[in-house]
Amino acid sequence: MSRLTKRNYISAIINAILISIIFLFHYTNLFSITIYNVSPMLLLPFFVGFAIYSEEMPATFVGAIIGFFADSTSSSGSYFHTFYFFILGLAISLMMHYLLNNNIRSAIMLSLVSSILYFVLRWLFFHAFSGSDNSIEYLMQYALPSVIYTSVFIFPFYYLQRFIFRFKVKGRV
Repeated sequence: MSRLTKRNYISAIINAILISIIFLFHYTNLFSITIYNVSPMLLLPFFVGFAIYSEEMPATFVGAIIGFFADSTSSSGSYFHTFYFFILGLAISLMMHYLLNNNIRSAIMLSLVSSILYFVLRWLFFHAFSGSDNSIEYLMQYALPSVIYTSVFIFPFYYLQRFIFRFKVKGRV
């Protein structure tokens, strides 16, 4: 087995472990970083950082897996997270390869846009279309502050994914 293949496997295992840890922290409340009833969706900026440095197929596949696991913990029977992360992985990876430069400004913009889309679509599908009485209150007091709070986490996750990518490609940091 070549060194590049070994580094690919090692980086995939590291990313799988990190996704599992973030998933457990987010969905089990073992480590709560909630501020004034606003909690970030930590899988979103981590996945944005992952999709920035991945090719189209791995980003799409990992997005579908993350979305499937996120849907498995939700109380509704929808596949909202699966479709969202699937499309998000494909879109971010394509934009980074053909449209945007790979830098922190692009990562911030992609994280902010993906957070806005996530929380607005979640609000539309699960609150506004369902006829909930407090749908505007949810949007203003939870969803919009969560967009900003979620997007802040792109900084550590972007640099972590850059570190993993440099290890995978060059064998050194």
